Amino acid sequence: MLAYACVYVARCQRMLQAYVTDVVEYVFMFLENISTFLKKVSMF
Repeated sequence: MLAYACVYVARCQRMLQAYVTDVVEYVFMFLENISTFLKKVSMF
């Protein structure tokens, strides 16, 4: 039972880590897009 719980927790942790990584990448992409957009706007 304990081993099963450990495996379950490890799996959840891995999923959570992947999810967090995806979100962080998405946020960075979003910020980059905003900064390039602002540069374009300020050029005009």
